[in-house]
Amino acid sequence: MISKKLYLILVLLLSLIALPSSAQKKITAEGDYIATDDDSPKKARAKARDKAIFNGLEKEYGTYMSQEGTTIIENKNGQSDVNVRQETSSLLKGECYEIKKEEYSEKHEGGMHLYHAKVTFLAREVTSATVDFIAKVLKKGTEDSYESSDFRNGDQMYLSFTTPKKGYVAVYLVEDDYAYCLLPYRNQTDGICQVDANKRYVFFSPKDEPHGNNSIVDEFAMGTDKDAVKDIFWILFSPNEFTKPVDAESGRRIDVDLAGIEGLPRELPYERFQKWKSKLQGSDKKMSVKSITITVRK
Repeated sequence: MISKKLYLILVLLLSLIALPSSAQKKITAEGDYIATDDDSPKKARAKARDKAIFNGLEKEYGTYMSQEGTTIIENKNGQSDVNVRQETSSLLKGECYEIKKEEYSEKHEGGMHLYHAKVTFLAREVTSATVDFIAKVLKKGTEDSYESSDFRNGDQMYLSFTTPKKGYVAVYLVEDDYAYCLLPYRNQTDGICQVDANKRYVFFSPKDEPHGNNSIVDEFAMGTDKDAVKDIFWILFSPNEFTKPVDAESGRRIDVDLAGIEGLPRELPYERFQKWKSKLQGSDKKMSVKSITITVRK
């Protein structure tokens, strides 16, 4: 026979289990995107979906302003040109970690091709549990002073990375409908890239390979046959071990060229990459994700 005291404890536990988690919210939001001539329908729908998610997170959790100063040193006609740049960005206080439902529509209006998305997704507030790492895309040099978001054909690309906590990192480049795995390197067949705390790494630079194993390093030079393209780098970090998703060798030409190494980075469809990234964020509350957009010109 259950005592009255034990009965009350069981009722209390069951009521707590039944309560919905305050950290998780189901959000439905809408967003629009005006397609350009270079956008495929798949890419335009993805842009509209991302805008809907942004709108939903901004309304539910709000944003905060972040300002970062960067010193850029460029050599022009033998002269060093120093430019100090202040960038202010609006950062979301929440994140989407699982998409439940997507609906799309499109229409032509005033000479514009408009894509509309309605998205239902699971979200949570961004907490201090994530690690605030530093990642910078570098052009034609391996010091942080070479940070740049504007590349020309043939410009060598590197990525500097520093974390206050030991863990694991992955780097992807998204171009149109595909995500390309830049890190772990192609010859890191265990599918992970481990990094130490408070140590500056320069990826894609053989001379900066921390263990002296420069033969595993993939080198990259940016290039395009278009007037200009936008490339997005996704950097994922967690103190918990994670592995990259299943991908495949690419047989196509993309706007990233490997310097001195035959073949292209391994690839997977963007939609599958997005699902993998969302699943990681949903299962690992310490997973930190940052994106960096660059422009590549002829």
